[in-house]
Amino acid sequence: NLNGEKAAVGEIISGKIKSGEKVKVLPLNKDCSVKTIKVFNKNKFQAAAPESIGLVLDEMNDLRRGQVICKPRLPLVNKEIIAKLLCMHPINRKENLMFRCATQKTPARIRQIIGAWDTANLEPKSKEDLLEETDVAEVIMITENPVVVEKYKGFNRLGRFVLKSNREICAVGIIL
Repeated sequence: NLNGEKAAVGEIISGKIKSGEKVKVLPLNKDCSVKTIKVFNKNKFQAAAPESIGLVLDEMNDLRRGQVICKPRLPLVNKEIIAKLLCMHPINRKENLMFRCATQKTPARIRQIIGAWDTANLEPKSKEDLLEETDVAEVIMITENPVVVEKYKGFNRLGRFVLKSNREICAVGIIL
């Protein structure tokens, strides 16, 4: 709440936004209009990355932490992700993991190891069910809930993620 008005608060990670523009809330796939842009309890007509802002939309009821407000080129909303991982701890393919991307958080697991390489010698490894510390792997992951992601291109907050196991980061990854 900003001065008694409910607002979606967060950082603009790319582009800009103006009052009156149409936006989409993902993964809800809900269309809304921007009523007001707030910065430090003052109204602004427009804002741009990397500003932290509050958005008052014409429809605020279903907004929750981890949702993404975007326009007009929409990111992917999916439960299946193809990614490249750098393992920091061993990971068993059947292990329950926690996927974290921006403010999104959902249980996940590795469905398939497409390829794995030992970073010490860059030799391909067998596609077993176990990835070892410092392995690089291309995988297909499944998330329990839909997530909003983009293919990683440079510095892209929706294109990178971490995987946690027992509250420790076990891998960092990028969306392919």
